[in-house]
Amino acid sequence: MRHINPSIHHGFCKKLENIETEPNLVNRQIIFENEIAEALSSDKKQLEDLFYSYQERLKEIDRIRREYFRIQQQARVKLRKQQLRNNTRTK
Repeated sequence: MRHINPSIHHGFCKKLENIETEPNLVNRQIIFENEIAEALSSDKKQLEDLFYSYQERLKEIDRIRREYFRIQQQARVKLRKQQLRNNTRTK
């Protein structure tokens, strides 16, 4: 077993005591625990509303993404046709 310097050990124990009794840390822990308790006991209807709202946002994002890819594909086709026209003119 390794020998631990008593002054270092004492200093470490003091730091632990300070951390455990630090008012800000204790308050933050209490606030965090209260937030968890509040979230767990929140109304089922509110959670369902959040879920459906989230689903609607996903649908909207998907719609926008499909529209973006459709426009992008149209632009590619248009560019390709223009390139083909330019190539036939230069020959």
